[in-house]
Amino acid sequence: MVVSFESRSQTTMVKQRTKEMNRPSAETRTAATDPTLRPGVHALPPDDLFEVVQEAVRSMPSWMLLAADRSSRRLQAVHHTRICRFADDIEAWIVPGDQGSQVFCRSMSRIGFWDFGQNARNLRQLLSRVAELAVDRAAHIREAVPARVPPPTSLDSDEDEEIEEEPEIEDEIEIGDEALDVDLDAGEIEDEPEKDAKD
Repeated sequence: MVVSFESRSQTTMVKQRTKEMNRPSAETRTAATDPTLRPGVHALPPDDLFEVVQEAVRSMPSWMLLAADRSSRRLQAVHHTRICRFADDIEAWIVPGDQGSQVFCRSMSRIGFWDFGQNARNLRQLLSRVAELAVDRAAHIREAVPARVPPPTSLDSDEDEEIEEEPEIEDEIEIGDEALDVDLDAGEIEDEPEKDAKD
């Protein structure tokens, strides 16, 4: 039996596609039965959370950041197992929401048909590290925002200090034998009655 080159190519493509479909993988889902594989909601803007995910990948051993696209907020990384150094491809992306930003991610083994739960552990490790760094980033942002100074209270309230009026100053000026009673504010000068000779 002779098999043409075209038939061999089609058979190879089918086998390769079947192999890719059977690759063990794990992915976060909002309605996942395992709560540790649900994307958490973080009180951070999408761009800040994207930086947090990059920092989380760089900070973990056996992880390597391969690519990061800020415009789409997606990144690709690889994780190697400790003993056999099997490679797992990880993809993560940020989804903004009304109550905060979420991290969705997927982990897939490059070879093999069983991962013994390694891909799920990859996602748990990444989500746990992101949660730790997100809390620190949110606290740093709150400290960087200056506190609002309350506006000054109005001076027209009833408790304002009352301004005391200065009393009128009266002075007595002696001119010769006559004494004048001077009202400085009114500008009037009154003659003081003559003193008795006895005084």
